[in-house]
Amino acid sequence: MFSAFFRSLKQEFAGYNSKKLLADMMAGLTVCAVALPLALAFGVSSGSSSEAGLVTAIIAGVVIAILGGASYQISGPTGAMSAVLVGIVAEYGLQGVFFACFAAGVLLLLAGVFKLGRLISFIPMPVIMGFTSGIAIIIAMGQIDNFFGTVSEGGSNLEKIASYGRLGFHPNMQAVLIGLLVVLVMVFWPKKWGARVPGSLVGSTVSVTTPTGWPARGEVSSPYGLRWNGSDFHPGIDIANDMGTPIVATADGTVTTAGWNAGGYGNMVVIVHVNCVTTRYGHAMQVVVSAGQHVRRGQIIAYMGSTGFSTGPHVHYEVRINGQAVNPVSYL
Repeated sequence: MFSAFFRSLKQEFAGYNSKKLLADMMAGLTVCAVALPLALAFGVSSGSSSEAGLVTAIIAGVVIAILGGASYQISGPTGAMSAVLVGIVAEYGLQGVFFACFAAGVLLLLAGVFKLGRLISFIPMPVIMGFTSGIAIIIAMGQIDNFFGTVSEGGSNLEKIASYGRLGFHPNMQAVLIGLLVVLVMVFWPKKWGARVPGSLVGSTVSVTTPTGWPARGEVSSPYGLRWNGSDFHPGIDIANDMGTPIVATADGTVTTAGWNAGGYGNMVVIVHVNCVTTRYGHAMQVVVSAGQHVRRGQIIAYMGSTGFSTGPHVHYEVRINGQAVNPVSYL
């Protein structure tokens, strides 16, 4: 068996030279440029994280390349699975995703053994088109918060949309403008440029890892800077509202602190983003994330309270760059 494999491999690479290697490298980079934003987007839309989507796409590509039986094959993330998995994540967490994917792999192996692939030809095209369109609608509905910078609650898309009636629908114009910019770049990116740099890759560089929007609904009760006749420097802003008001992450990132802070912040969440940017959320009544957890912009991380050095329910919000506090108003 191995001798036949090596003979086939030798025949495949007969006459291989540096010119062909360069062409293969460019082809690989092109495929990577297309698959990268897809993997990131499907990781987020499935209810997990962008990092999980990227790592999964890499591992799956390697496994398929090793075990695949065809000379030419296409592998990559699929939107259909992300729409299915988002419900599993909401109900059972990431452990449920592992089991569902493992079960799907077993079913695919059985389908291959019993040659059931031919049954696909009996499915009418309108059914396939309807299924694909439905998946697109589910994915789009799941990104309403990310696009508009709003806050919702619920396990399913319908529950999240219904929660707007209770929480209110307050779009963040900066988030909307960023979303529109991404869409415009992807739609109107010139085709002659797309042959070298896909528009989806360019659109994905419009980062969601920069703090954008308000961490909670409410009114600014204490601004950034000197206060109390110059006797105290306030390194953030205080946003006051009712006890239990949701507090959300203002950008994608990783939680480094989640819990009690003895320095006066009370129950606090600290999130690290890219480019040495950190955000802090203090005085929470309840923290609902944990250290090491990846969070998305707009995800609820805590509920407003009055813990620590506080005179009433509010969230103390800071933006720090390289550890230095800056005025958060520039990021609202």
